[in-house]
Amino acid sequence: TAQSTASNVSTDNTANDQSMLPLFSRIWLTGMLLSLIYLLYSYLKTRRRLSHAVLAEDTTSERLIHTGWRLAPVYECDELPSPFAMGIFHPVIYIPFGLEACRREMILLHEQYHIRRRDHLVKLFASVLLAVYWFHPLVWLSWVILCRDMEMSCDEAVIREMGPQIRADYSASLLRLATVSYTHLRAHETLRHL
Repeated sequence: TAQSTASNVSTDNTANDQSMLPLFSRIWLTGMLLSLIYLLYSYLKTRRRLSHAVLAEDTTSERLIHTGWRLAPVYECDELPSPFAMGIFHPVIYIPFGLEACRREMILLHEQYHIRRRDHLVKLFASVLLAVYWFHPLVWLSWVILCRDMEMSCDEAVIREMGPQIRADYSASLLRLATVSYTHLRAHETLRHL
């Protein structure tokens, strides 16, 4: 009798666990699909913003030529708050219009480091992992740390390549781009609420 009661409770718990499994699976799949849809939407939105980008002239610098790297094509676009590299097999660098020559060289070198290290592929893989494990806070924390470390690593490589004397100029460039990027983001948020 006591054993049969324990057996019945155990069977009820197992049945409850199994009845909850399809619900949790649906929630997980819904979150994953929504995350993947958001990734696709962000990609298409970025591609649309880049549709007016033009191939930049004079994108070679002495430093880039001496590295012996395959240089990625560089495009300029008005609608960019900050530079980035994009593409899987043949990545391309996109930069804002009107950068000064010194800042431009630092930015191109930074983006070339991203491409050389295949950061664009690592980020793509990490984005898919983030979509699959969207519910796990440590995966989100890992994503933030991964992105920050990639940027800091490329910044350190640029300073090492160009010499410590450019540290102040490079820091000023980063701050200026971050300010422009933040202002651009705030303007879009304000317009969206109107």
